Amino acid sequence: MKNNKERLLGSLFFLILFCPPALLSKHVFADDVPEVEEEEAVDGDIADPYDLFDPVPASLMRKMVTDRPTFVDSPHTVDAGHFQFETSLVDYEKDVTTGGVTETLLVNQMNLKMGLNLDADAQVIVQSYKSVKSTSTSAGFGDINLRLKFNIFGNDRGHFAGALIPFLKLPVSRVGNGSFEGGLYFPVEWKASENWSFILMLGPEFMKNAADSRFHFELAGGAALSTTIADSYTPFAEYRCRYNGESRVYTSNVGGGLVYAILANWNVDAGFDLGLNSSSSDMRFYLGTSFRI
Repeated sequence: MKNNKERLLGSLFFLILFCPPALLSKHVFADDVPEVEEEEAVDGDIADPYDLFDPVPASLMRKMVTDRPTFVDSPHTVDAGHFQFETSLVDYEKDVTTGGVTETLLVNQMNLKMGLNLDADAQVIVQSYKSVKSTSTSAGFGDINLRLKFNIFGNDRGHFAGALIPFLKLPVSRVGNGSFEGGLYFPVEWKASENWSFILMLGPEFMKNAADSRFHFELAGGAALSTTIADSYTPFAEYRCRYNGESRVYTSNVGGGLVYAILANWNVDAGFDLGLNSSSSDMRFYLGTSFRI
């Protein structure tokens, strides 16, 4: 039987750029699927096989999990055949240095996500509007990021989950540096209970040098702790950091916020973070929303 994952993921050109063959080694055969007269959960997982063209029924969908608002991403994927929209409606950052003040404003930075199968989703991150104001001001449509998320364990059950998230930036904006950039994130989650979650994420990034056309290595990381209260309120605290291999500068920020579930498939969030050293941005505030269909 033809592997559903290979059939679907192979249709995406950026999968060829990113996905190592080892990630396609999980096979789903008809003999492995329990025969059930009605669609139902099997051993805590949703019944196989579902894919982009055969969506998971609404009654079997996992609880909606988003990559925002924290810097760290969730290792869980969007259910097969379903669409999820996540956006920073407003994201404002301010950094005061001896050279002056830099203000960055993002409006509707959205992540468009589509579940491909039980363990993978495709994502397109679009900066609808970006403004950078310092000694001069530049503003307009931002860059586009293409991402794939592959859950490698714990997508449906268990206390631990992990994923690989390769990404590629398309330099379509005049506000950006005009170069392709990319990297790979590895988020790992420990779910201590139904309501408590702790996520660590680390990943290398390959970024263009500020002074010339060469590239350098950066290491990005972070951690987030969250808890759900009364099924609707999820306060969180997070720490994020970055090491720039070109400038040899380490930045770190700490922050927190709140996610409020209006409905099972719709929530809003707000948060902030503050710089912990002189190299970090001084403050950042954001407001966003997410929904799933």
